[in-house]
Amino acid sequence: MSRWLIAVASIVMIGCSSGNTENDLYGSGYIVVSEQTWSKDYTTPYPFTVPEGEIACASNPSFGREVFFHPKGYTDESYVGIPLNKAAVDGLKLSRLTPNVPYN
Repeated sequence: MSRWLIAVASIVMIGCSSGNTENDLYGSGYIVVSEQTWSKDYTTPYPFTVPEGEIACASNPSFGREVFFHPKGYTDESYVGIPLNKAAVDGLKLSRLTPNVPYN
């Protein structure tokens, strides 16, 4: 479990770091992750149960940077991703939303 958390934490730091501009208030970027290419960039095992997806970030004025995982094909705004940090969990609770993407 700790390897998984370290891998996700490193992705979060890379994929969600950006400047503090007005454009960052909603979306702050994303990175594509793939089981096939994971070992080229990371030394930990691939941490997700689906072969491809995106780590997406958003800023919440109340909680800070929210980080979510979206499987490939479930990245438009109608889908709520899997929260990967406390800010994302808290934001979903406040909004009364639950993830609606396949992830098992």
